Parts: sequence; structure tokens; C-alpha cells
Amino acid sequence: GILDEESEEENDEYLGVIFSIDEGDDPYDSKQWIKANPCLDVSKPMDSIRSSAKLAKVSAGARINFLIKDLNHWVDGGIRWIDKLKWEACGIELPENINDLDCWLGVDLSVKSDLTALVKFFKGDGVYYVKPEFYFPKESLKELPEDQKVMFKRWIDEGHLNIMDGHMIDLDIIEERIVQIYSELNIKEVCVDPWKASQLVCRLDNRDIPTLEVGQTVKNFSSTMEAIDGYIDSKLILHDNNPVMNWMMGNVEVTIDRNDNIFPRKANEDRANKIDGATALFTAAHRAFIGGGGDDGVDDWLKDAEQYN
Repeated sequence: GILDEESEEENDEYLGVIFSIDEGDDPYDSKQWIKANPCLDVSKPMDSIRSSAKLAKVSAGARINFLIKDLNHWVDGGIRWIDKLKWEACGIELPENINDLDCWLGVDLSVKSDLTALVKFFKGDGVYYVKPEFYFPKESLKELPEDQKVMFKRWIDEGHLNIMDGHMIDLDIIEERIVQIYSELNIKEVCVDPWKASQLVCRLDNRDIPTLEVGQTVKNFSSTMEAIDGYIDSKLILHDNNPVMNWMMGNVEVTIDRNDNIFPRKANEDRANKIDGATALFTAAHRAFIGGGGDDGVDDWLKDAEQYN
């Protein structure tokens, strides 16, 4: 183990050495691996690290394990979930018939400081489509950091971010928008995080809209995020290139538990790094993948990836 830095006790029988890659090294460059593995191909086969690196490129959980266990690289709490450029490469002009497809609506409600996200998750033929929309209180713009204030105002002007009067999200407007979406699309389920949403769920139930509470838990999100990661890598999840969503997907970090499950968090645990659109996507995709409305299951992305690669 690592000795206590605050200990003043000296012991000449110990020589503390930690072999690791250097800051700034490409972790996927095999020439760097010997830095962390001085007995490479003696106590640890090169093929084993190469296999871990290959899996790390397509799995956030495997990426953390690869950095920690194969390269002795310190991971401070969380690590970026996906490459933002990889997500942006999946942006397209969505097909004209998208409204005819089965759809799951993910809802992540906010009150004041975060954004409310409604994410439509459509199931096509071996591919999924993502179309989000976002809402934010007008008065909360004043509380944003200056760089974000400029960014948010640009998104509002471009029609990517809907602004609401006042200091708080108007639940009546969100309810009516969900009802409108339900009337226009083939919505299998409205999937809502139960936190702050009990009133909305009751209202939608009273209007005969199929609404399901989906908690933001490791159990619900870990395998879903792994599947989405694989779909993105294979370009089997496509989206309308909404810049708000692109920004949020780039803000997602993951933490990993002792069972290698992953869970999302804001980059650097900074409240300014919003991820509401991403969590709404995970909520909708979770239900779509595990059979909400009669879908095929979370592991289908492996089969689809092989078919389309």
C-alpha cells in the first residue's frame, strides 16, 4: 500500500516506488505500458493489457479498470464517460418518418438552477434516435457564470433552449407539452425520475397517459449506460445535434463501484456542468432496452453492432 504522507516515522527497510504512466501519456499507446508494468510479458502478458485496452475504448467501466489496474493511473472519483466528439459524430438530420416509430419519453424535472429535459427516444430498425428539448427559468439566467450566460442566450436565440418567465419551471407548461407530445407520437411510456415528480406523475395518470417512475439508481443506469456507450461507438444511436444535449453529454463523468457498476455524475462535481439531458436519455433508454412496451432487451446492442459494423 501507499504509506501515510503525514507519518514522521522513518524506516530504511521500505523503498516506496509506484510505477505508472506519465501525465499526458496516451493510455492506449502500447509503448507507454511498460512504465506501469516493468515486468511486462513476465508477470503480466502484453496480450492481457491489449485486451483490456480494447474493451476500455468502448466501455466506461472497463476504461476506469484499465487505467487503475493496468496502468496504475490515479482516477480521482470520476472519469469522463464518452468522448464528446464521438457523440457529435452521431448527429444527423433525423428521418422524416421518425414520428411513426415507437418512442419512450424521458423526463428530468428541475425547479430553478438546473434545466428540465424532455428526451424522446425512438426505436428504429436496428438503430435508435434521440430528440431532446430543454426548459430553463428566465430569472435563473442571471445566476449563471458569465461564459454560460453567453452560451445559454445563444441557444435561446437559436431555438435550442426554451425559456420560461419567472424564477422557477412552470409545471403546468411541462405537463401540457408532455400531453401534446403524447398526442403526436407513438409514446410507449413517459419515464420520469420520481424525485420532484410525484405531482406531475399524478396529473399525467389522471389524463390516462402511461407514466412510469424510473429511479436514477445504479441498478437502472449502469447496464443502460454501457449499452448506450456501445451504440454510440457503433453509430447505432443517432441524434439531431442539439448543442445543449451535446454539451451535457460531454459533461457526464462516471464513478464505479466494487462490482464494476457505473453511475453518472457532473464533471468535476461542478453544479455548472449540467447533465439533465443525459439522465433523461438514460431514463428513457432503460425502459426501452428492458422491455417497456415490448422491446427486445439491453444486450441487443451487441448483436446490432456486429450487424452494422
